[in-house]
Amino acid sequence: MKIELTDKNVKLLGRTVAFGDTLLLSLSGSGIEFEYTGKGFDITFMGGEAAALKDNDVNYARIGIYVDGIVAKDFLLDRKELTVHIGEDILQGSTPHMVRIMKLSECAMSLVGIKPLEVSEGDTVKPTPAKALKIEFIGDSITCGYGVEDPDPLHDFKTGTENVTRAFAYKTAKALDADFQMFSISGYGIISGYTPDPAERHADQLIPDFYESMGLSYDKLDGIPASQDIKWDFSGYVPDIVVLNLGTNDDSYCQDDKDRQAWYASEYVKFLKTIRKYNAGAYIVCAFGLMGDRLYPTICGAVKTYSEETGDKRITTIHLPEQDPAVGYGANYHPLESEHEKAAKVLTEELSKLINNTKIVTKSCAGKIYCLMGKSSSGKDTIYKKLLEKTGDRFKTIVSYTTRPIRDGETDGVEYHFVTVPGFEKMRDDGKVIEYRCYHTIHGDWYYFTADDGQIDLTNDDYLLIMTPEGYKNLQKYFGKDKVMPIYIEVETGLRLLRAVERERKQHSPKYAELCRRFLADEEDFSEDKLEALGIKKTYQNVDLEETVEDIIKDLSMDCTM
Repeated sequence: MKIELTDKNVKLLGRTVAFGDTLLLSLSGSGIEFEYTGKGFDITFMGGEAAALKDNDVNYARIGIYVDGIVAKDFLLDRKELTVHIGEDILQGSTPHMVRIMKLSECAMSLVGIKPLEVSEGDTVKPTPAKALKIEFIGDSITCGYGVEDPDPLHDFKTGTENVTRAFAYKTAKALDADFQMFSISGYGIISGYTPDPAERHADQLIPDFYESMGLSYDKLDGIPASQDIKWDFSGYVPDIVVLNLGTNDDSYCQDDKDRQAWYASEYVKFLKTIRKYNAGAYIVCAFGLMGDRLYPTICGAVKTYSEETGDKRITTIHLPEQDPAVGYGANYHPLESEHEKAAKVLTEELSKLINNTKIVTKSCAGKIYCLMGKSSSGKDTIYKKLLEKTGDRFKTIVSYTTRPIRDGETDGVEYHFVTVPGFEKMRDDGKVIEYRCYHTIHGDWYYFTADDGQIDLTNDDYLLIMTPEGYKNLQKYFGKDKVMPIYIEVETGLRLLRAVERERKQHSPKYAELCRRFLADEEDFSEDKLEALGIKKTYQNVDLEETVEDIIKDLSMDCTM
């Protein structure tokens, strides 16, 4: 029996993309993780052009298979296709077993494709639970774990001595019990890749040029686009923290040249703006120093400039301890594992302070219902969709119920569950209606209501829904004031009326009288006195949609209690 490698069956680690039945792995730390119950399974790995070359052990992809946290297999993919069996000799002890299959080496040298799992009838495979905290690490060879397993600094790079799990980034994520995603490429920087000669700038090795893609590789799998040509969907993984550790390779070019350092700073600021564009709610941490800290003051200055230009205060710098020469070096003078551990300890402590000071919102804040409210045509529906799109799996949704007729373009079970009035009355009599409101329209009474129908579980999840002030009040009565939070949207009255008329004109049978009734009723329902009585103090002026959405996301990230 085949198990497709989708997020319904396994947890996807890092930037992975499926092509047909092949899941492409490119970057360090990418892979899959799942809970397995059974007597054994097979998994087939597909290699690219690098795997087809003989005696290419410098570049073969390194893969690790972990069962219950223990290394079960660790190998280099030296052929185009390899099937690995994980049997009862490995699957010992209580079930289910936690299985992690991960690319230990970086993206540039080699790619890996994974085919569907082959399991027996009756076996079960399901994704491991998401962690409360999500981190993305952006970096270079240090983040990849370059040379970490080779204690000879005179040795050159080999994928066989590179191991992302022994590097500071992975160790930090593990210490914080966080999900992680790496975007790291050896030799790459902000304005130049590594250069042994400062007179020669490597302008083709810049992380900002590839950050919006799945990754970068000189390798290629049959029938699959180059990873640098695959646009990355940032909505699939929404980090709480982004750790940026870039500058070591730039320093080989900048040296002590002040003009070059100033150029580096200006490009660093530009890249921070790109990071913020795709990670609106994340706290950005700029860490540096493990292989020398000459550029650290420049980075601090760049962060200050960025914050002044944008007003963004959700950013900080962290100085990492420089590797100790007395301890020794890994390949090409890269840090050994003990030095990575020191850096991870510092980074973990600093990130813990940020989290504990409630500057970062994580799933540990889960258990709240966020109610989007606003007068008709204030843009609630659009903002609702944008928030879900930009916050990934942060929110579960609640589909409310209504007895009004379905409108053109609506789908039952998507915008609302559409029921009859007798259906509503039966659910109310059965005690399943949490809150409801009735609108006396020219077409009759229309009921809108939220039901206790199994959709809401505040022990594990946050929820986002569109609500009226009265419904918000009743939800607070039902779940408690500390569990129900407001997000109130406002739009200038004239603009709102124009939007309402334009929307109604697009309906097959426009109901202008009902539009006017609703518009006037909103003035009473959303009066200043009523908003004040509900404790709604903050409002979001929906003049520019994208800015409004980003403001809401930032506030959600800054304080679990809004």
